[in-house]
Amino acid sequence: MRIESELAGGVRDPKRRASTVSQLAKAFLLDYQGLVKAGKREQTSLDQKDQHVRLHLEPSALSRMEVGHVSGPDCVAYVRDLEQNLSDALARAVYATVKMIFAFAKQHGFTVNDPATGIGVRTGSHGYNIDAADETEIPPKDQLTALWHAAQETDDKGRTAAAVALGLFAGLRSSEIRGYPLKHLPAPGDNFPTLKIRQRADRYNQIGKPKTKKGRRNLPLAEEARLAVNRWRLKCPKGPEANIDGLLFPGRDGHAISYSDFQRNIWWPVMEKAGLADVEYRIYKSDRQGMPPHKVIKPWFRFHDLRHAAVSAWIELGTAPKVIMEWAGHSSITMTYDLYGHLWDDPDQARIIMAGLTNMYKKVD
Repeated sequence: MRIESELAGGVRDPKRRASTVSQLAKAFLLDYQGLVKAGKREQTSLDQKDQHVRLHLEPSALSRMEVGHVSGPDCVAYVRDLEQNLSDALARAVYATVKMIFAFAKQHGFTVNDPATGIGVRTGSHGYNIDAADETEIPPKDQLTALWHAAQETDDKGRTAAAVALGLFAGLRSSEIRGYPLKHLPAPGDNFPTLKIRQRADRYNQIGKPKTKKGRRNLPLAEEARLAVNRWRLKCPKGPEANIDGLLFPGRDGHAISYSDFQRNIWWPVMEKAGLADVEYRIYKSDRQGMPPHKVIKPWFRFHDLRHAAVSAWIELGTAPKVIMEWAGHSSITMTYDLYGHLWDDPDQARIIMAGLTNMYKKVD
């Protein structure tokens, strides 16, 4: 692994004093790797933090400073640089990793004070860098309609329709769909079918718990989605060899279908069939002479955008924000408003409310 090879000549013992922030970061990553091996953290989380350090901390002046000499203003200067060069979301994520590194430093005696505490990334939603704050884009309804009809016609067994239904009607993430167990599906005869989200498949196809407590949730299943899921459930591979983990979408090895296979075998074909993708044919220099061109499918939007479409539909139909937060598995109502608050803008309703306020305090003769 990259971290192990880089640390081979560096900080092996997390309790050994690091002289620079760069060495401190390596010690932190090594310690975090131990938590991953112990099953207390996910490999994907380690990969993300490693990327934050490699791409956004190592090139900075902060990384070359001695740990004991780093002050609050030094961290502020680093954060201001993140604000200027990264998106709001990425800047917050990177600085969250940096804060964990300095907290680790204090816990293990690298430094007495934590200079990163009390410093945050200023985002567009707080009045800074407003032009960079993009609203969540929702695919047009006519495209979503075309996609849903294409999904029902793409394969005879109904796997594609089931996957698209769980994204479009229930707002499930692809990781939640890939890791969804058959045992948690509602019974075919349920009067009010409900999905239980209790696990997910990460990028390494390992089954684990949702990233947050709010990710564990129950949400109702629309009739169209229930029919699609039940159709595929009857034809889904069964048995320990074909479906080792008892999943709704097993891969070729019996474990969770990989993200790449999900894209290549489910998402790209249905987007092409719906007319919602650009198709190219390429010949690479490494190809042998006489080989046919490679077909490249470029969808107009991501599978994850079906989740945004589901939430926007719930909002349009009058679902309360608190309920949407719970169905979507958001960690807070703030997150729900940050992502979808613009969808609650209703000029007609605003005019009615303002008229009501005007009449509320009129003097009665």
